[in-house]
Amino acid sequence: MLVPIPRYAIVLILIWIVLIVSLFFDPLTPALMDAETVLSPFRFKDLELCLSFQGQCLIPNPYAMGARLFWGIVIPAAVVCLLLFGPRFWRQVCPLAWIVQLPRIFGLKANRQHQISRTGWLATQFPYITFGLFFLGLNIRLLFVNSDRLGLGLALLFISLAALTSGVWFGGRTWCQYFCPMIGVEMLYMGVEGALGNPLISKSSRFSTNLCQTVDRRGKHKSACVGCSLPCIDLQPDKLYWQQILQPGLKWLYYGYVGLVVGFFGYLFLYSGNHQFLASGAMWLETHQLSTLFQPGLYLLDRAIHIPKVVAVPLTLGVSAGLGYITGCFLESQYKQLPRRRPFPQLALQHHCFSICTFISFNLLFFMGVRPSLGWLPSILLEGTSWGLVCVATMWLCRALLRTVPEKV
Repeated sequence: MLVPIPRYAIVLILIWIVLIVSLFFDPLTPALMDAETVLSPFRFKDLELCLSFQGQCLIPNPYAMGARLFWGIVIPAAVVCLLLFGPRFWRQVCPLAWIVQLPRIFGLKANRQHQISRTGWLATQFPYITFGLFFLGLNIRLLFVNSDRLGLGLALLFISLAALTSGVWFGGRTWCQYFCPMIGVEMLYMGVEGALGNPLISKSSRFSTNLCQTVDRRGKHKSACVGCSLPCIDLQPDKLYWQQILQPGLKWLYYGYVGLVVGFFGYLFLYSGNHQFLASGAMWLETHQLSTLFQPGLYLLDRAIHIPKVVAVPLTLGVSAGLGYITGCFLESQYKQLPRRRPFPQLALQHHCFSICTFISFNLLFFMGVRPSLGWLPSILLEGTSWGLVCVATMWLCRALLRTVPEKV
């Protein structure tokens, strides 16, 4: 007997499939770049405009926009969703969260499903592994799939197949807890249930039941939980957050993430020699990234630095992540030594540091990366969106700083 699947989940999966297919076959979006498509906000308005890259002017030829829309709209929308409504809401609407459930929904699973030991290496080293995978993912994006839609399509197809395999092999929500590319970003926002709260909070238990239960031969629901995380990140996120907040590896996740944001968008300047490389749209013209791996990866003071891009990218991101971690740990130590009228628990002080770090990283991500890529929006809408998100992020931070440590953790 099949486990029922919500209609909205079917819609999400279909949208995800259409997105992947469009990366391989897209006869529509190149027309949006044409100067004669007057109503398109993406059109090249000035064909004589110099899109500067390493001292040269790139020719603004129309291209399929799948990669640009994915990185410039879909991923930022996911991060904004985490800020507004919290990780639990995102895990309820993430298409991969439902793709990983398809084997269970259709009754397909291994004869003996494996379980992740909560005391095993993967569980105990989870923060380091998550940060390492995030670091690897950013390298892959800059080197292979940032503007190359075929490379991105293959990457998303691989991730989807990996999610399906995880659903067969492990069961439960093991993929979402340990292997999902978004789990590292989700962890940053676990301190608060979103600036606006979770609109599905009253349905959260029912939702978790749908995901973590199955139907037996008699048509009755039974638990399908494999204990991938105790406390459960979907049922008891607060308890999980406070129990793991003092894990040393989380500092790499929070402070290193800030460094990676700065390093990622800073590298675009170091690579192109032009601070308008993202805003002008020149970055998206590099549609065959494989051919650039061994070309100069840095361009400074109007001179190409002959360090191959395949070396320059991990070097830049590694240095920036290390500096972010060192800076974060130093500022944390200074914050914890400030005189206070009343003593604060160690958990509360660490929570404050992580919350401020998340606030900084969100604003850096938006103003360094997202806002420049939204130049096609009308100025009033762009400014309204920018300062609206600043206000929402400030609201999120206030909610985070006002949280108190529960008596029982």
